[in-house]
Amino acid sequence: MPLQGERSPADELLYYQARELYDLHAKGMITAAIGAERKNKIIAAYIINSNREQQYTRSNMQIAEFYKSVEAAGCKYAKNRTIENADQLYYEVYHMIPKGVNV
Repeated sequence: MPLQGERSPADELLYYQARELYDLHAKGMITAAIGAERKNKIIAAYIINSNREQQYTRSNMQIAEFYKSVEAAGCKYAKNRTIENADQLYYEVYHMIPKGVNV
């Protein structure tokens, strides 16, 4: 039976690995002890893969927010070339106030 619904790559890998493991055991190709050992390895790998996916998702969202803020500040500066808008653009790009600027 194929996996139902939309799943993450880590979830899909876990599903298919577990399915294969149980099939091997049901066919008598591996013992319960070997199956238990492989199951533990599969679960450990799933935890690592799932954590990596979450880290990548967070990182991608942060990068997207960074580019959105730079684009917004850049558009604002392009439409109204003031020192304040230039400082805001500088801040969005470097996350710091330009040298010599008093806040």
